[in-house]
Amino acid sequence: MPKFISLLLLLLTVTTPVLAESPVGFPPVLCDDTVTGEFHPLRPYPGTPCNLTIPLDTPIFCGTGSFSREVDVPATCGGKQECTFTRDVEYDVFVDLTQVRIPILGNTQDDLDEATQVNNYLNWYLNGTVQQSEQPGFFSPTDPDRLVNFAGPIKKLLPQSIQEKIREDVTKPQYVGNDYHNYLIGQGALGPERLQSFWKTLLLNIPFSSYEDSVGKVSFSAPDSQPDGVGSVSLTVTPTKGDVFVPHLKSLDVLSSLVTNFYQPYSPTGPIPVVPTTSGLCTITKAYTLPTGDSLLGPKMKLHLKYTQEFKYDADTSPSPPPTLSRPSTVSINTNSQTPLIDNIFWNLVGSPQSLIRRFAPQTSQIKDGNSAIPAAATDPAGHEVLFAKIGSLFDHILGGALENINLQRLLRPKDISRPAQPSTSICSSQCNPDPANVTMTNVKKKFSQLATGWFGEESRGQANPRLDKFDLVVSRAQNAGLDPIFVLAEWLYEGSASNYRGICQNLGGGDPTSDYCRQVQDFGINKSSITTKINKNGRVVEDHFDDQLAAFLNLPRFYLDQCTVSSSSCVMETWGAMFRYGDCSPTDASNGYISRVLDTYREIAPAGQPVPCYPIKSSP
Repeated sequence: MPKFISLLLLLLTVTTPVLAESPVGFPPVLCDDTVTGEFHPLRPYPGTPCNLTIPLDTPIFCGTGSFSREVDVPATCGGKQECTFTRDVEYDVFVDLTQVRIPILGNTQDDLDEATQVNNYLNWYLNGTVQQSEQPGFFSPTDPDRLVNFAGPIKKLLPQSIQEKIREDVTKPQYVGNDYHNYLIGQGALGPERLQSFWKTLLLNIPFSSYEDSVGKVSFSAPDSQPDGVGSVSLTVTPTKGDVFVPHLKSLDVLSSLVTNFYQPYSPTGPIPVVPTTSGLCTITKAYTLPTGDSLLGPKMKLHLKYTQEFKYDADTSPSPPPTLSRPSTVSINTNSQTPLIDNIFWNLVGSPQSLIRRFAPQTSQIKDGNSAIPAAATDPAGHEVLFAKIGSLFDHILGGALENINLQRLLRPKDISRPAQPSTSICSSQCNPDPANVTMTNVKKKFSQLATGWFGEESRGQANPRLDKFDLVVSRAQNAGLDPIFVLAEWLYEGSASNYRGICQNLGGGDPTSDYCRQVQDFGINKSSITTKINKNGRVVEDHFDDQLAAFLNLPRFYLDQCTVSSSSCVMETWGAMFRYGDCSPTDASNGYISRVLDTYREIAPAGQPVPCYPIKSSP
């Protein structure tokens, strides 16, 4: 290439890194129009896509939640010891979808370094962070390292001629102004450059796809199955239309298709694979809390709830009882979400037999299919939760998550034993409890039982058979061994579903008697075949090794401290996650992701105000 062309190319790609704040309030922009101040190069026109329809084949994904209120009931009931009282309950709940931020697809609202971008966000991992319009040009001594490590698999593996052809197609006038806006793609020597500009063929910043938002939907409904005593549930939602604007999906749909086709044999007449979709029934309560992404810009919605509640409670028999008592009233509400293209993206990256992860992972790996894929949770400012299908498993299998050896980042990244990768985020807190013997067990058994029986969803609660008879044994042995008993319970739930063997076989093994999930269970995650509990397809125990699993687990915290060098300033819980999941003393994002989810489970069953442990046992004098 002539020198003056190289210099011109360099000048044309010079931009300044962009940090956007919140897209809330960004004005609508017609598809054939542009504005000078676009929100962000990777999300130029938030909330104003050219196509405002939701694809008809977008499945509805449902997660069952609940709302609670304290209700006043009579303190006495005519001298009876036990009272039964029915009253009408009516109140409003406000859910703010304006600020709900969908995880891990992309993040244009936070100031992140390039390592965090490629490790935690799908768009940046596939597309890279270099040669993009929000990044600077190549001038500093560190630029060769950036180009090698942050370019992404598509720019590294896709032939340059094909990349240029894709970019050329993106700039065609039949698409620009009709399917997507005429985006800014950089600051050239002669001023701002757009997709439809004179110097577009010289710009490396032309994207591989549209950057438009996709229109999704969040809605609410009252299920027939309600807590005991609740009846005649009426739900009125205002506004009735809960459209949300999901960023990065159109881009990820194209990027995931590109990486799936790497080194595939060319078959011009081959059948187009059918992407399976799932019904989204409200059977999943387990969801991941993941690195936060971009806002969905949905409406603020009012849920007006009206129902009857029968209360059964002990009367106040004191000499001077108050006129009323306060009792909790809880009603179940389904939060339904539609996320366009997520089935395509999951199929391309994980579900398809030709997906990149399945071509690299061992055939024995337990890679989740669409039916068992784990969702991700996002919340509004008040903590109301919305679940998004399959995103949790995308994080696990592609970005690293909590799965051992079967995520794409781990499989493709060479291991440098001289410089172990450090995690980009820490899971430790100065407020952790350094003394595991000092924990409060108030209501822990009740919370644990509720979570264990509903681990695989509300609809399977009646068929659940966790080994709740082992609760007292687990707690007493944990306390005798000096471990935080709530932490041991959390690991039992997370690793062995509280030994709900029937639920494990049916929900993870599909009831297939040949599946490992229907033949053996590691109650506490101890991967040793001689002490793995053997079961049949009905969840019945064939060979019980529960006690052996528990005993082996309780010995691990001290063993890990002996094996790893831990200083007084170390975040010791990170060491636990690294050793328990990977057998390595050095924590990583994957091991931290694992232990953070175990600690989330800890918080669900612990009493309010009980801090998580610094380590399962006391790690310092």
